[in-house]
Amino acid sequence: MTESWVAREMFCLDCGADNMFHLKNHSKVRDFVCLVCKRGFELKGRKRKFENRISAGAYQAIFECFSGSDKPHFLFLQYNDQYKVQNFYAIPRRFFRVNMLEKRKPLPKTAKRAGWIGSYLHMDSVPESVKMYVVRDGVVTGSKKSLLKEWKKILRN
Repeated sequence: MTESWVAREMFCLDCGADNMFHLKNHSKVRDFVCLVCKRGFELKGRKRKFENRISAGAYQAIFECFSGSDKPHFLFLQYNDQYKVQNFYAIPRRFFRVNMLEKRKPLPKTAKRAGWIGSYLHMDSVPESVKMYVVRDGVVTGSKKSLLKEWKKILRN
């Protein structure tokens, strides 16, 4: 539901293109890529509000991504019981660092993916002022033009 909503409703925040291509499931630290400017986006979706510690996927892949220069921007989508988007916001890639990662315990031998090591992303160091809301409390916050302008302002700060 979350990925189909983004594919249908969202545009590239960097260049404004409507060509957000949904990558295959389990792509490393990217769910979408803009077909025009090639910027990557990682989506986190859940029913409950996001807390300061978010399940973030495979530790090694995220560690390598955060250590390099090609980090994606992050998108956060929270929906309600009727699967309607309640909150959807973006955070620029430059606010994500290796020290935000916490390694989880490996999955036990009895698990389907035995030995797999996941991670948590600690969000407490990300200021509220760099979260650009597209939807807040179930209401769209602005036009595409105004959102792109706000995004560019956040990127400059």
